[in-house]
Amino acid sequence: MMRKITTLILLTLLFSVVWATKIPKNQAIHKQTITDPLMNRARAYLDKGKLKIAVENYGIFSGTASPQGLWGDFQYISNLSLVVGIPGKDKNGNPYPWAVGPKQEFNIKTQDFYTVGTDTTYWGPTVSESWFDRTPNLNRTDWEAVEDARIRLHNPLATAGEYYGKLGLYTYPEDQTPLIATSDIPETWPGTNEERHWPGPWAVDPADPTKELPGTFVSDQDIYFEFDDRLATRDVDPKQGYPIGIRAKVSGYSYGASISEDIIFFKMTLVNESPYNYEGMYAGFYFDVDAYNRLANGAYWGRTNDDDMMGYNLDYNFGYIYDLDGDHNNPYVGNKKLAYSAVKLLDTPTATESVDLDGDGVADIMPGDKLGLTSWHWFDWYFRPGARDVNPQQGPWSGDGQTRVAENKEEIQYKILAGDTTNLSTYDSTYYFHPLKNESGNIVKLNPRFDSLEGLLHDYPDGLDCVFIMASGPFNLASGDSVPFSFCVIMGEDEKDLEANARIAQLMYDNQYQGARPPKAPKVIAREDDQKVTLYWDASSVHDTDVLTGYQDFEGFRIYRSEDNGKTWGEKIYDEESKTTYWKPYAQFDIEDGITGYDKTAPHRYLGDDTGLKFSFVDSGDVHNGTEYLYAVCAYDRGFVPGDPVLDPDSAGAKLGLKFSIPSLENFLSNSTNLSHIVKAIPHRPPSNSVHAKLNVEKLPGTVGTGVFKVEVINPKEVTGDKYKITFDCDYFDPPANTKIVPESQRYTIVDLDKGDTLVKDSKEWYKDTEPPEAPPIFDGLRWGIQMSTDIILVKDDAYWTPNSKCTYKLSQATLGNVKSRSNYLIAFIGEDADSVYRTFTSNQYNFTVPFQVWNTVTHRKARLVGYGAREWKPGTKFFVYENHLPEFPDDETYKLSLSFTFDWIPPNTYDEDHNLLPADTPWAPGDTLIVPVRKPFERGDGFLVNTSQVFQIRTPKKNDLKKIKVVPNPYFVHAQWETDDFVRKIQFTNLPAKCTIHVFTVSGEEVITLHHNNAFDGSEDWDMLTKNRQEIAPGLYVYVVKDEKGNTHTGKFVVIK
Repeated sequence: MMRKITTLILLTLLFSVVWATKIPKNQAIHKQTITDPLMNRARAYLDKGKLKIAVENYGIFSGTASPQGLWGDFQYISNLSLVVGIPGKDKNGNPYPWAVGPKQEFNIKTQDFYTVGTDTTYWGPTVSESWFDRTPNLNRTDWEAVEDARIRLHNPLATAGEYYGKLGLYTYPEDQTPLIATSDIPETWPGTNEERHWPGPWAVDPADPTKELPGTFVSDQDIYFEFDDRLATRDVDPKQGYPIGIRAKVSGYSYGASISEDIIFFKMTLVNESPYNYEGMYAGFYFDVDAYNRLANGAYWGRTNDDDMMGYNLDYNFGYIYDLDGDHNNPYVGNKKLAYSAVKLLDTPTATESVDLDGDGVADIMPGDKLGLTSWHWFDWYFRPGARDVNPQQGPWSGDGQTRVAENKEEIQYKILAGDTTNLSTYDSTYYFHPLKNESGNIVKLNPRFDSLEGLLHDYPDGLDCVFIMASGPFNLASGDSVPFSFCVIMGEDEKDLEANARIAQLMYDNQYQGARPPKAPKVIAREDDQKVTLYWDASSVHDTDVLTGYQDFEGFRIYRSEDNGKTWGEKIYDEESKTTYWKPYAQFDIEDGITGYDKTAPHRYLGDDTGLKFSFVDSGDVHNGTEYLYAVCAYDRGFVPGDPVLDPDSAGAKLGLKFSIPSLENFLSNSTNLSHIVKAIPHRPPSNSVHAKLNVEKLPGTVGTGVFKVEVINPKEVTGDKYKITFDCDYFDPPANTKIVPESQRYTIVDLDKGDTLVKDSKEWYKDTEPPEAPPIFDGLRWGIQMSTDIILVKDDAYWTPNSKCTYKLSQATLGNVKSRSNYLIAFIGEDADSVYRTFTSNQYNFTVPFQVWNTVTHRKARLVGYGAREWKPGTKFFVYENHLPEFPDDETYKLSLSFTFDWIPPNTYDEDHNLLPADTPWAPGDTLIVPVRKPFERGDGFLVNTSQVFQIRTPKKNDLKKIKVVPNPYFVHAQWETDDFVRKIQFTNLPAKCTIHVFTVSGEEVITLHHNNAFDGSEDWDMLTKNRQEIAPGLYVYVVKDEKGNTHTGKFVVIK
């Protein structure tokens, strides 16, 4: 399409009317005054998947701003707009009441209405659309944002520039276009800063679609907006066109899951707010695709649009456009494959009369059936319906606010929707209804509803500039009623790929848009150090439930790294069957659950090696200071195969009717750090005068718990330098003695002692020592990890011999007795007859002696050994340990059973069942000691003090600190390794003190620029190689002088070669 936009000249609308006789007065849909409609406009960016679209809230779903159907390296969709039409007369030729009588025209210049026509004025059919207007501000569209949108539906102060432009995404930072309410940007929601609310619908329970789930969004990114056609009288021709009174309520959904990343959904409801009961209504879309239209960065370089082709698919209710020849001679395309772009109808009104789709005289759709796709007509953009361009190839063009339009603009657009070929002019018949022709060019068959695809290819074997209108109808819509008209935009590698995505889209729609998706994305934090980046993430993915299958199917994490801002992510893997490109993970960690190897459904996807989960990753391989790295920590699931004993253990496939397999899904790869699992990091050295020290962690006096308490600095910039106190509490079975802990009742509180703030109160966010630890909580730049047993227990495998011990006997059947004492033990081998083994704990008679003694290392008392019938010490002999004066009962002299144990070992000359000699254990020797610790959870009275004051400090700079200052790269030749953007150039001053001034001069002494470095954490400073006047520096030799805050200086040189 020609995209040249001419200067707008506002015209006062002319007062011309068309007359008819004996027509009753109509009930006009109008208002007398109106707020400037542009004040209510807003835009949204649906960009969580591979397909990205900028959506406007006045009937244009793509086409006004980037990204215009961005998929991969190209943007495709020049315009996608809603079209709704109604007839002027019934089948008997009688005018409908809505098509007669005075109408309210809107004057753009004065921003108010005036009346046109009389009681007998006949207006004919009308079509509400937004694609025809080409004025600079698109202020003559039929659709417009509802009048109260900026109050009721979005926050007008949340702008595209603020939330996207400042991140270098899609637009410029100064863009003041308000954003449509977007789920992941709460600032876009209407309300006040103190209280904002989501204006759209929430997700519904798949098991009960009538039940909404407040607080739960449908997709990874929901949007909501409304528009209507109250101003459908702003065209240059006041003799035709009028508001229908339709309000569209729209939710948009974007997903990051690989299975739905090529699809963007729009759930739309059309509401009749007029006083009329409409008959013969049609709804559809104007679809204009240039394959391709723009590059990913928005540039029009190399674009082509005259070699495309199009088609439709009635099985899946979509129309599509694609590049016919692949455009591989285009240097911007090369070996890349251009996309097929499609619009698919997901839900449509029901038919109110029978519909013949193929023109064979037999009804294909019966009353009460869903209509689906009922018409599809293509046209050359230069001869679009309603246009009467002065010069179709050069302009000016209709829609510019000045150039005339066709006298039957509304009528022909309705006829195209309805497949109505009655009383057509030769012009309209030629350009809008395309029959099947034979080799001689004679008409073989004309289907008034669907143009012939064979005829299209016959007439345009080399392709053309493709545009079409697809529609669904007819249907009735009574005043106050509503109908569904949901659809989706699909991209694919070819028509087969479109069909596969169409099946997925319909399945997701039928499941209330709750399709298969990957686990919830983790929240990732990056720590930047000298030639090292450490990633930390939380455990929010691990217990996420798949909404489709009901399984907690999380399998692991894949880590990806990009050095070019997300253009590539390492080694590329291409799957021929799914026509999809994947990237080999930089690292991968998965659950130890026996699910390993390649995915059964997508064999290119590797599910892991049962490595066990990790929640941090240190990247120190091939990491260069000053280089910007983009990391993605993607949670992935195990996939789903119905009936598979491992992937469908509870037979969800049979129970839910899921007859299809789902490949392993993972979180989306993107360069948007708005996503929780995407982070950027630039490794660097700290300032030369920085001092690092470890955290000081002290156990509170009286702490008896033996769990793990670990505090780790993950973001030095957020460390407060404060002191913290963590105290534990729990419940007891026997208050007030408090000797028996209620298992799993442990909790803790963290207080900032310097500020007096309670940061965490009675938290149970800790991990059992019998399970792999998950990601602990993070705040104040610290990660707080707590792991412990749920009760006082003895684990035999915890026992260990002291370093100098030679004995290899093994402790077995070790358990605590009736009293779970907060003690630890050692078994010391002293020599023959070291201790006696008594018959009972009250008896003074013993049966035999042993060469060891058992000591309680808390009470420092020797325990009493009881054999209960044992006559000698041999492998398997069970010993019972009795004690008094235990820590829980210091004054009680009664002996209590505290633990029992046995020793096992292999004596010399021992053979197995096959008569093989077994290796004998090393026997005991005097001095051998076995330590037997008891696991004790943290409980009431336990705690720690954490001092962060010494974690990061800046000392007074010294002159020697400046000697290591360097410029990298030096010389600078064409570009530096860390430059991820072709338009960004920079060098870096490294090993700087925390605060200093950098002066750059030419060799002749002329000042180039002065840089001020003030960063307590980063000892480097970037320079974009622009002078103080924002001009590029010339090649040559430069001198720099660094001066610290104490007046010490360092002088050096660098060379720039271009």
